[in-house]
Amino acid sequence: MPQVQIVHYKVLVTGANGQLGRALVSEFSKAYEVVGITRKDADITDKTEISSVINNHRPRYVLHTAAFTNVDRCEIEPEKAALVNSVGTENVDLACKSVNAKLVYFSTDYVFDGTKSRAYLETDRTNPINVYGRSKLDGESKCLSSWADTIIIRIGWIYSETGSNFLKKILAIAKRKVETAKATGEKPILKVVTDQIGTPTCAKDIAIQTKRLIEKNVSGIYHVASSPEVSRFEFAREVLATMLPEVIVEPCGSDEHPAKAKRPSRSSLSCEKLELENLSMMRPWKESLDEFLKLHGKQLLNEI
Repeated sequence: MPQVQIVHYKVLVTGANGQLGRALVSEFSKAYEVVGITRKDADITDKTEISSVINNHRPRYVLHTAAFTNVDRCEIEPEKAALVNSVGTENVDLACKSVNAKLVYFSTDYVFDGTKSRAYLETDRTNPINVYGRSKLDGESKCLSSWADTIIIRIGWIYSETGSNFLKKILAIAKRKVETAKATGEKPILKVVTDQIGTPTCAKDIAIQTKRLIEKNVSGIYHVASSPEVSRFEFAREVLATMLPEVIVEPCGSDEHPAKAKRPSRSSLSCEKLELENLSMMRPWKESLDEFLKLHGKQLLNEI
């Protein structure tokens, strides 16, 4: 009986030291040969440099996570946001085309303006209200106009044990509140906005879903997010109920926490397309969060 030949495709991950990049490298390494690159390996804004790296490795898939993701800094440095998120993505896209690699581009829920009364579908009109969202939408456009063999994955409110994210910021602030309260005898109170609604999603879950999409050889735009939608206040309350239950979480409006960049009031993403195509691997956010906190919660508190 002839032996079945197993083909081990090569996967290249840009932004491999970011929270999503790390999750993708970890997940894809279970079944693929993975090359993770950072800015030290190749600057995506340098067309020649990134083209050379991709041509040297000749991957079957490129998972493009490298981006300028500091939403408030993007308002201050719009040229950098455009250079990294739009021009850089175009450079990666063209390099993929030259070696016939499938591109997976990770975009954002901030391509929407937040005025919809429920979670956004892939077919809903985009209308970003900040520089970051506009630069990422430009990246989408560059991909769609240049290279047909592309998956665009929109994500939002991502968290992991590495990098900077809302969950870790909440834990850090709450921990300081507790320490201050012990010294002063006052109650630890933390105010969190109720007028920002989204879909918090664990990086690990995004990586698993991405692998599923690649294996099914799909193309086009997909939303990848946990459900149901939730406010930042409700999410923070759930996190702290597990990790620091002595902290009193109180609701407030975004006007009490002014920021450089305007945020959509509702940027939650619907995974209806994944479900209709029988592709969804996404879990409810509470289930993912419970698992995440059991695995990483104590370590995060010690590190913060």
